[in-house]
Amino acid sequence: MDYLSFSFSFPEDWQKEILIAHLSDIGFGGFQEETYNTIAFIPVSDFYQADFDQCIQLMQQYFPVHYVRHVIPYQNWNALWEKNFQPIVIGEEIVVRASFHLKIPVVKHDIVIDPKMAFGTGHHETTAMMLRMMLQENFTNKKVLDFGTGTGILSILASRLGASEILAIDNDNHATDNAKENIFLNNILNARVIHGGIDSLKENKFDIILANINREVIIHSIENLAKSLNNQGALFLSGFYNNDMGAILHKTSFYQLQLTDKFTENNWIAMQLKSK
Repeated sequence: MDYLSFSFSFPEDWQKEILIAHLSDIGFGGFQEETYNTIAFIPVSDFYQADFDQCIQLMQQYFPVHYVRHVIPYQNWNALWEKNFQPIVIGEEIVVRASFHLKIPVVKHDIVIDPKMAFGTGHHETTAMMLRMMLQENFTNKKVLDFGTGTGILSILASRLGASEILAIDNDNHATDNAKENIFLNNILNARVIHGGIDSLKENKFDIILANINREVIIHSIENLAKSLNNQGALFLSGFYNNDMGAILHKTSFYQLQLTDKFTENNWIAMQLKSK
C-alpha cells in the first residue's frame, strides 16, 4: 500500500495543533514533527481530495497553509523506519526496540514495537514522558483505558506494571491493527484493542486512563474521560505543548480533577491528574 506525505511549515505551535486535529478527522494517521516542518501521512486508499481541500480551506481562514506533497511506496516506508528506528532507553527501566533488534537483558521492561504508520515508539517526548510517569504509578490489579492507543506501547507497559485489564481504543484502523500486532509480539494477554472513539466507552469505568493524543481531542473528550474514571482514579494526559496546560486545566477543573504531577521536555508536557 502506498502512502501520501504532506510537509507543512508553520511558525507557531498552535497552528501545528490545529493542523493535526483537522487532518486526524479525515483519516491521517501518522505525524512527524521536525524542527521547521510537520509531516502528515495517509494511505493513498484513504485519501479523498475533496475532504483534504475542504480541510485546507478551513484552516486558511485563520492562517496561510503551504505544503509539499509526496508519494511514498509502502516498501520504501518500511525500509525507512527500520533504518532510522533505534532502540531507546527510558527511565533506566524500559527499553523500546523493534523486533529486528537484539534483546537487551539488563532492563526490567523490554518492549517490542514495530510501529509502521502508528504513533508511539518512545522516541517522541510525549510518549517517553508518559512511560516515565507510568513507572511512578501503582498499576497492580488496576483496570486501564488507553485512549488513542497508536502502537499500543502504553497498554503494553500497563500490563507489565500489573494492570488486571486494559482496553485500548483508536479511531484509526491502521493504528488498531498495529496495536494488535505489537500486543501479540509482547505476549500481552489482558489487553483488548477496539476501533472507535470516545463514544465507545459507554458505561465502562477505569482506575487509570492514558491519553497521549493532542490538545483538541483531549479538550473535546475530557468530559467523557472524567465520567469514565473511578473515584481516586488517575488520568494521564500528553500530546500537547507546555503553553496548552492552562487550557487543559481549565477544562479539567469542571470535573473534579486535580493536577498531581507533570513532566516537561522540549516545550512538550505530560500531566497526571487524580479524581477528587
